[in-house]
Amino acid sequence: MWKETKVVKNVEYYNFDARYGAYATNESDGNSVINIAGKEFHTRKATRVRSYEDKVVVQTRGEIRSKDTLLYTKDGVLLNVVNNTISLDDNTNMRYINVYMRDGVNYNDYNNLVDIETGKVIFKDDYLGIRFVFNDMIFSNIDNIITRYDWDGSILWQHNYEPDFNVTIDLGFVLEGVCGGKLWVKSKVNGHEILLAIDVNTGELVKAFSDSEEDTNHEHCEMSIYNIIFKHDEDVVLNNCTVVYAIDANTLRQFGIRLEFKQLKLS
Repeated sequence: MWKETKVVKNVEYYNFDARYGAYATNESDGNSVINIAGKEFHTRKATRVRSYEDKVVVQTRGEIRSKDTLLYTKDGVLLNVVNNTISLDDNTNMRYINVYMRDGVNYNDYNNLVDIETGKVIFKDDYLGIRFVFNDMIFSNIDNIITRYDWDGSILWQHNYEPDFNVTIDLGFVLEGVCGGKLWVKSKVNGHEILLAIDVNTGELVKAFSDSEEDTNHEHCEMSIYNIIFKHDEDVVLNNCTVVYAIDANTLRQFGIRLEFKQLKLS
């Protein structure tokens, strides 16, 4: 039976990490107090508290548009601080973060990936936009063109996915993640959604799933349920519905899982 042991107020959704119970509270002066393993640290306003492996990552407001990223052990020992970072994405490898390097034109700033454990800059040349690290693979997504990079900055593959469809697609700004040897990307246009499964080694569009018959007149695309929301756990990609529909990330077979909910009473 569950039992309430503690109530902490003024904690925003993104400022709690369930793995280690680390969190940040909002204070009346606009700053925050970070709590890791029972230790408290006063910082600027926290915007995200997350973890990976045995480490806790905290982002706080930095200068102007950027943020500061603080890296702690799970026991609350400060390991490193990286300034001028861009907001964390929960799906990515949090050890590597995009850092603002210099101004570009019309707020298109130049950034670079930085290893927050060592402070090492990954790429020789700064780049426009941001790059995503899933597992140990680096990708970017600009104008429906997805690129995978090697760690030396060379391009492994690059592909424009618009010609693969007879309808307009918009792959947006965020890639969803890697699962089952495939990069998963979601497009939402005119009220319907398409989920793309892309081979991480070649960039080939292996399969797409759509909630609209208009999209499925192409050989790559087949009908799926509505409200596709990516969630990966080992080799299963889940869609968000009353009945959970899943896609086997290896075989790309769709199947349904009926969930039963029971109300628990706290005592």
